[in-house]
Amino acid sequence: MLARCRRPRGLFLLKTGRAPRCSALAVAALLVVGGPRFAMSDDAASLTEERAAALERKVTALESKRDDKVTMRTVRSHTSITPGQTFLVALDFRIRFGWHMYGAKPGSDYIPVRIQWGLPEGFTVKEVKWSKTEKESGSGKPIHRRRARAIAVVEAPAKLPEGEALELTPKVTWQVCKESCRVGSLTLPIKLDVGRSEPTIFAPLLEAGPDGR
Repeated sequence: MLARCRRPRGLFLLKTGRAPRCSALAVAALLVVGGPRFAMSDDAASLTEERAAALERKVTALESKRDDKVTMRTVRSHTSITPGQTFLVALDFRIRFGWHMYGAKPGSDYIPVRIQWGLPEGFTVKEVKWSKTEKESGSGKPIHRRRARAIAVVEAPAKLPEGEALELTPKVTWQVCKESCRVGSLTLPIKLDVGRSEPTIFAPLLEAGPDGR
């Protein structure tokens, strides 16, 4: 019976060893009946448009790498994690005006955006959500204009040495086009510590998903 466990409204619950307000049986039942893998936390559920906009401005101030047409940043939900914890990592792309980047859906006559996550041993990517694409005029190919975001649910192994410094090294390859097309690629490391679970200010923004709620 799920009377005391509300059906998740959002994308993710950042797992820290127990499920708030839901029994283990209720959480299992939600997964069985096809609910989202993670429920939205209270912080994400109460995220206002104003606060989300303020956090988005802070994203643009994070460390970045760029090629001629695309600027890439990484956004993490936590600076420090515990063994077995599930956390979120986002890759944020800003695309030069007038250009577009093809989406992750495979196609026969374009190069889809691809991510090699470069995870430490024992870590797994459980799910990746991309921001919505639009259809390219004429061809109908999936494209991102101006910006794109991918959010990954990452699970740490059950055993990790206390105090260890970790690094994820996602490498992204894409094709951007205007009158002509170019292939680009960037790698930007993401650093994490092992210890007490410490969320960042961006955790609610990432939980809300690549396109918000």
